[in-house]
Amino acid sequence: MDKNLRRIYFITFIVIFLVCAPIIVLYSLGYRYDFPKNKLLKTGLLIIESSPRSASVYLNNKYIQKTPARIINLTPGEYQIRVEKDGCFSWQKTLAVFSKTTTFADNIILFKSSGKPQEKILGSILDYQISFDEKKVVYLISNQNKKEVWLYYFDTQEKNKIYETSLENDISDFSWSKDGRKILFKQDNQKQTRELIVDTLDPEHLILLDQISSLTFDKLTWSDSSDILYGLTKNHLFEIDLTNRRATSLGQEIINDFFLNNHQIYLISQDYTLKQKVGEQFKTLEELDRADYKFLESSPQYLVLQNQFTKKIKLVPINANLSPPVFEMEINNLKWSNDGKKLVVWNDFEIWMHDFEKQEQYLINRYSEQVEKASWYENLDYLVYGLTDSINIIELDQRDRRNSYQLIKTSGKIELINYLPIVNQVYFIIQKDENLKDGLYSLSIK
Repeated sequence: MDKNLRRIYFITFIVIFLVCAPIIVLYSLGYRYDFPKNKLLKTGLLIIESSPRSASVYLNNKYIQKTPARIINLTPGEYQIRVEKDGCFSWQKTLAVFSKTTTFADNIILFKSSGKPQEKILGSILDYQISFDEKKVVYLISNQNKKEVWLYYFDTQEKNKIYETSLENDISDFSWSKDGRKILFKQDNQKQTRELIVDTLDPEHLILLDQISSLTFDKLTWSDSSDILYGLTKNHLFEIDLTNRRATSLGQEIINDFFLNNHQIYLISQDYTLKQKVGEQFKTLEELDRADYKFLESSPQYLVLQNQFTKKIKLVPINANLSPPVFEMEINNLKWSNDGKKLVVWNDFEIWMHDFEKQEQYLINRYSEQVEKASWYENLDYLVYGLTDSINIIELDQRDRRNSYQLIKTSGKIELINYLPIVNQVYFIIQKDENLKDGLYSLSIK
């Protein structure tokens, strides 16, 4: 090889090195050339995690890997993501990947698509109420010539009858003590109305409230103790001591409604004032507009009042430093998350959510059928809700469209009781369905 040819080879290698070395370095640093944009861009990262794991991840309809997935060196832009696993609903969403940024889809729940309802209690359930710890439910059935009150334990599936009476007596208004030991309910017939209390540990020990006090109460609420009730009668508040068998007046304040929250008693007085009981006195918290307000389920941070005419709610912060959100829509009911940081509300055809940490309020969805009830899924990123004839679950991630799944649909009426994380199942009541008998059912969703 002559000297000139060697020189040409050497210069060529130098040129190739000078051209390729920066490209290799930039490539190793995560840069890619975007031909449509005709420029060099720093790539992004996509993290995908699912429960259950080992689900297949597809990017723009191309299989990538199993979850948990860490997909590197993605050119900035939008990607169609699909996560699938046999026997589960697929999860799909279009997400943007940005330069020098990690995009997360790490709260993906793959719910069962092939679950079948499991019979728990057969028969027409007339009324029910879940305990505060969500471990058991009290329910009422009609059996031949009598009505019976039963307990059902979700974890053990044990059933115990705790009370029975004749068909002429109406049983209603079940109310659990906070510790889940005692149940208060109303028994009504044409002759009289009575409040009864059953001790679930000793069902034979029945307490009749009219044997403690001759007063007739319009509203009764358990204190934090299963031995103390608070009752409202003729706009006056009383404390009812079940152990010492006496009812004591808590002052002359004229009251429209009251609520127990975090060991404190709050009330709406007849002069349209929100007050708190402090010792023997009533401290004014806020002057209300002249409307008929009632308390709804509240949180440790906020009291919830509902205007009985407009059906709109008003949130009153217990801590004066908090700024309450405003809800402009009519509301049928609501459900707080366990940490009190999120609130879901619904009316006949809409579900809304407010995130107190982000100070955001948004519409989750509108429906053509009536919304009956909503319940939080355990990680608070999904919501279980019941319509007239179906039970569904929807994610709350606002990026792109929300994934929504129909867990069960019936030809009759279905009533969502609750999602119960202790058994990871949805419980519901079915009536007048063509294929399923009336009764209480559960559905495993994961």
